[in-house]
Amino acid sequence: MTLSPSLIYIGDHAFQEWISLIEITLPSKIEYIGGYAFEKCQSLEKVENNSSIKEIKNNTFANCKSLKQVTIPSSVRIIGVCSFYGCSSLKEITIPSKVNEIWESAFQYCSLERVCIPKSVKSIEKNSFDANCSKFHS
Repeated sequence: MTLSPSLIYIGDHAFQEWISLIEITLPSKIEYIGGYAFEKCQSLEKVENNSSIKEIKNNTFANCKSLKQVTIPSSVRIIGVCSFYGCSSLKEITIPSKVNEIWESAFQYCSLERVCIPKSVKSIEKNSFDANCSKFHS
């Protein structure tokens, strides 16, 4: 699904549990994506995130069990609580260079094999990553 290029706001719970959503492209004018916006979208595999958001809110993509590929925009500074919690198909993530906080359980219960954490990150809260994350890079 491609959203309107003029869209600037996606509210809390906006697409929550939308079973048929497989792929979504978020336009560059989006300034806010609410918490739980895509939570439990069981078929969601790919998120092309071109938005200008500064924070990935709590539980935004939690329990998207089919999510394999996600782009975190370079504008993001905070990755919120449980934002990718339970994304069990997510194998790789690159954290943008402006991120300075990764909150509790952000990537817990993912199947991450490769994680790139930039030097800008000052705080990583408990359970942000599972112990099975095998390759971390800075």
